[in-house]
Amino acid sequence: APHLALMAEANPRSVASDAKWAMRGDRLERTTDGSPPLPLAEQERLRLHLVDTRYTPEFLAGNPFDRMLVEMTDAGRAVTKPEAQLRGERLQLLGRAGHDVWDRLHRITSPTFVACGEFDALAPPANSDAIASRIAHSEVHRYRGGHAFLWQDRSAWPDIIGFLLDHPAFGDH
Repeated sequence: APHLALMAEANPRSVASDAKWAMRGDRLERTTDGSPPLPLAEQERLRLHLVDTRYTPEFLAGNPFDRMLVEMTDAGRAVTKPEAQLRGERLQLLGRAGHDVWDRLHRITSPTFVACGEFDALAPPANSDAIASRIAHSEVHRYRGGHAFLWQDRSAWPDIIGFLLDHPAFGDH
């Protein structure tokens, strides 16, 4: 949702409350002028694509673990959220919309593990490469997965834990 909000320059409150979306050229935008929203099937396809660019019906049919992740996410989305949680989600979107630390990344002197899923369209690997390019002692690790790579690629957690064990004194750099 933060990615969609920024792409469409939408009010985060609207994003969190099932805003209507339409394609304008190659951009996904929030409808405000009465143009027809994307059909629900297209909204769902785009949601899945942002999470993992491989997520097609064919891919999910042949990959039961990924299908289970999608089903778990769908089950969570079906639950009615309390107003306090919805308010928190809206505030998070609002906070993230203006969050920019690009000009301060060079100040990080600790060894830094930058991880990403190679099929993540929400946080594309190019973003991780750009972040790491600004941090002196950084390592970029790509994993076989999308936005949920920590669950999709079993090597991610051992790599992270190994990195932390190899760099116990973060203040030494």
